[in-house]
Amino acid sequence: MRVSSWISVAVITAAAVVVLPSGCTQDFSRFDSDPEQVCGATEKRCGGGCVAKLDVRYGCGEGCSPCDLANADATCSPEGACIVRLCESGFADCDNDDANGCETSLLSARNCGACGNDCGVAECEAGVCGAVTCPEGRADCDEDASNGCEQSIGVTQHCGACDRACSREHADDVACVAGECVPECDFGYDDCHQPGLDEEDDGCETRTASDVDNCGECGRRCSDLRVAARSCANRVCNSTCTPGFANCTRPTSGQDDGCETSITTTQNCGSCGNVCPMAFTCSQGQCRCSTDASCDNDTPGSAVCMMGRCMCDGMLCNFGQRCGQDGQCG
Repeated sequence: MRVSSWISVAVITAAAVVVLPSGCTQDFSRFDSDPEQVCGATEKRCGGGCVAKLDVRYGCGEGCSPCDLANADATCSPEGACIVRLCESGFADCDNDDANGCETSLLSARNCGACGNDCGVAECEAGVCGAVTCPEGRADCDEDASNGCEQSIGVTQHCGACDRACSREHADDVACVAGECVPECDFGYDDCHQPGLDEEDDGCETRTASDVDNCGECGRRCSDLRVAARSCANRVCNSTCTPGFANCTRPTSGQDDGCETSITTTQNCGSCGNVCPMAFTCSQGQCRCSTDASCDNDTPGSAVCMMGRCMCDGMLCNFGQRCGQDGQCG
C-alpha cells in the first residue's frame, strides 16, 4: 500500500498531540483513563477530588489537613484560617488565640466558671467558687476570694465575725479578746449576756445594781426561799419575806439565802437582831414578860407583868422593857 508523500506526521510525546497534514491539532488528554479534575474557584483538590476550601474536614485555605483545635468545635474564617466556633463544656478560649483552641479549663481555681474568675484561696466546685476557708482569727469580709482572708476578726470593729462591732453601751472602754467583746463596764452594770457571733454585741447590758437575777454580779440570783417578792437594791438582795421570816444576813456576794431567819425566836423577835431579855418569850413578833420576876431587874417587888408588858411603879412599859433600879422602864 502506498502512502502519500505529503503526509507527514509529527508526534509530540509530552503533549500527546498529533500534527495532521491540514495543520490541525487534537488534545487527546481528555480521553485519558484517569484525567485530572479541574476544581472551581472556591474549591481545592484533596484526596483525588474537589472539596470546598472552607471545609474544616479538609482544613481551611489551600491545605488538606483537617482543623484540629483543642477542646473546640472549629470553623473557617473568611481568610481561610481554622478558628474556634464553640468550646467544649468546661473549657474556654481565654487567651483569644484560635491556634491553641479552648486551652483553659473552667474548673480551675484561677478560671472558675469563666475566664479570669479567680477563687483565690477557695476551691472551684463545678465552676463555682466555694466558701473561703480561713485560718483562725481571719475572715473573708469583702467576699472577694481573690484577696483571700483579708480581715482580722480580733479587732473591736470585727470581733469574732465580719462587721460585728463591740458595743460601748454603759462601758468606759472595750477590747476584743479571742473573738469576744470584753468591756470595762460602768459601776452598777455588767456584761452578763454574751451574744452569738451572728448577733449584735450589747455591751454592758445588765444593771447589776437592781437586777434580781444578776444582783451585784452576773448570775447572782436573789433567792425565793420564804420570799413573797424578790428585789435587789444597791447590788444587794432585799426581798420582801413571807410572815415570820426576815432577810437578816443579806450577803453581798456568793449565793443569796433569801429570807433565812425566823423572827419568832427570842434572838430575832419580830425583826433581825431583836434579842428578848432573859426570861421573856417571843410571841406575835414581840418580846413579852412571863412573870413579875421577869420584869424585876434590880428593884425586887416593884415590878409587875401585865399581859406580857412590865409595869414599873405604876408605869406601863413597852414590849421588851424591864424595870430598872430607878423604877423606870428600860
